[in-house]
Amino acid sequence: MLIVISGPSGVGKTTVIDRLLHHPEIGPELKFSTSATTRKPRPGEIPDVSYHFISTQEFERMVAEDAFIEWAFVHGNMYGTPVRELHAAREQGRDLLLEIDVQGAAALREKFPQALMIFLKVSEDMLRKRLQGRPSALSPEDLEKEIALRMSNARDELEQAGLYDYIVENRDLDVTVDEIVSIIRKEKARPRNGAN
Repeated sequence: MLIVISGPSGVGKTTVIDRLLHHPEIGPELKFSTSATTRKPRPGEIPDVSYHFISTQEFERMVAEDAFIEWAFVHGNMYGTPVRELHAAREQGRDLLLEIDVQGAAALREKFPQALMIFLKVSEDMLRKRLQGRPSALSPEDLEKEIALRMSNARDELEQAGLYDYIVENRDLDVTVDEIVSIIRKEKARPRNGAN
């Protein structure tokens, strides 16, 4: 099964996914899809674990070779899900867990309509606080511009949440993880049209 988790920047996707991957019940069944990106690593990110950090030229070569399940241009950078991630999950007999933006999710939905799609959201106030709390090398003025852009993008992304099978409010991490585990269990128990 393909499981997609999306949501605005700062909503807590990475934290929720980390908890899912370490969950005693479903963690062993999941393989996280490491996306490729042209953006620079953030402090604490590990190459080829957090993301495959590649050059724009390498990314464009992979696009030309149809080496992505989906890809999109987001916040000034390119992001994509390499096809090899799907093959690796299938070989391991595991479900592929993807963290992708709404553009990528829309493209993936066209190719894999049976994918389980979950959208995470939080209140605007909480989102602003989380974005302000992120480590950044930007000046205070540039940081505020970046936050304003991401808040605007978050509103746009929320308008597209109807594309998803489930919308989960990430107010409390434990509750959110439990809710997503329940969703995954429920969806795995019912027949889905087509194979992922």
